[in-house]
Amino acid sequence: MSTHTRSALRLIASGAFLLATSLACTVIRDDPDPPRTDGGVGITPSPGDPREVDLLVMADLDPSAAHLAGHYAQIVGAIEGAIAEHGIVVRSSALAPLHHRVGASVPLLGHASPEELASLVAYYAGGDGAVFLHDAVGDDYENLLALGPELHQTPLYTESAEGEAYFRPAADGFVVVVLGALAARCGAGSCDARAAEVATALTSAGESGASWLVLPGEQNLPPSRIAYLFVTSPEVDGSYSAMVESCRAYPNFPTVTLDFMEPSVELHSLVASGIAERGGRAMWIDFCAALSSQSDGLFAQAGSLVATAANER
Repeated sequence: MSTHTRSALRLIASGAFLLATSLACTVIRDDPDPPRTDGGVGITPSPGDPREVDLLVMADLDPSAAHLAGHYAQIVGAIEGAIAEHGIVVRSSALAPLHHRVGASVPLLGHASPEELASLVAYYAGGDGAVFLHDAVGDDYENLLALGPELHQTPLYTESAEGEAYFRPAADGFVVVVLGALAARCGAGSCDARAAEVATALTSAGESGASWLVLPGEQNLPPSRIAYLFVTSPEVDGSYSAMVESCRAYPNFPTVTLDFMEPSVELHSLVASGIAERGGRAMWIDFCAALSSQSDGLFAQAGSLVATAANER
């Protein structure tokens, strides 16, 4: 694809995002550059300044996800709301594909604020944007582990390849949300082994902070100030009937969602427990539970987890 053709397609994508945003009824601010007085990690904020976190949503963008776009936005909105209950501001948020790539690169597709996320997911999962994501990996964590070390220089995909990095020097914390409703992809090996490898990678640290996450600036966050929230398909040994029974047991779960879901095996819950066992902060939430009337308590726990990470000194 020529440079001019790519630029034109990106402008079309950008225009679609602006149109979707203008039609949104509720506006939740996701300011790309709000004022900040603490100068980044290691400097004490001024009294009264709210804590700030950045948020990265790694979402499944297979075609079925287009039918779940509204639910994705609902879940991310609930997470942001739970974080706000602790007086913490989501400074910047971005969406990246869980499996898909543009060539060898994992793109940041756009702002992941709730009012923009649904249109982004619909566009890239089932709309014209799917043509850009023509490559894919067979592992649920390969993209996250490849993107993290590049965040210090990764712009939004709708901008010029020479654009500035979207994420800025580290805030008080960083939140990773893994979001999807399909069966887990564990790569070539066993899911147990892959979960242990991923948990180790996400909790490893060097002198400047977490090894997998490289943000702009000289100082990165330690693993203890990164929170991981996994909202994924029920882990029921891959049994569809068990998934249906489990999901229908949650009060007010929208059962039509089952048409676009797959049962999973244990992976994401094992990664979450593995991170916790290694001293990190992580939580797994059943996708069906997240859409039920029992979700408030789960998201409250998620908000507390993020607050603990952001307030650590």
